[in-house]
Amino acid sequence: MMTNKDLLLQKFSKMIDQTTDKDLPLINTIVDSLERQQNGTNRSYIEAFMNVEEQLEDDTVTISIPITPLLYNPLGIVHGGMIATLIDTAMGTLSNKATPIDKMAVTTQLNIHYLAAIKGNNLTCYATITHKGSRMMVLSAVVERDDGKNVAIASSNFFVVGK
Repeated sequence: MMTNKDLLLQKFSKMIDQTTDKDLPLINTIVDSLERQQNGTNRSYIEAFMNVEEQLEDDTVTISIPITPLLYNPLGIVHGGMIATLIDTAMGTLSNKATPIDKMAVTTQLNIHYLAAIKGNNLTCYATITHKGSRMMVLSAVVERDDGKNVAIASSNFFVVGK
């Protein structure tokens, strides 16, 4: 009887045999993402698949991601939901850094305004805390493309809860 790993290996082997040169970089990106998650480089699978690079300071967080086909919608451009995920990841990281050790913050509202087409090789999100209360936080974020042009702005509410 074949195990789940055996079935997956068989499926993966068949896929690699039938893949095109176009798909090989994408498959490599996916495998690299899984390796990053397994070795603990990222906190979540979504951060691993987006290849998040994070810089955390006292009151701000900066998260950069490469633009890859993993982020594309059927039109071949970055999916708006991936931008929302980038924004929520940046804001969530900052809000949770700002909470006491026995608390965590969860998103209760996220507002995004998409401003411009996404071009270039990377996206960078800058998140800041606008208001910090004991039970509620308000954060803002800006997403820029390589040339510094804003492609999205956002605001969000986070509720502080016990772990």
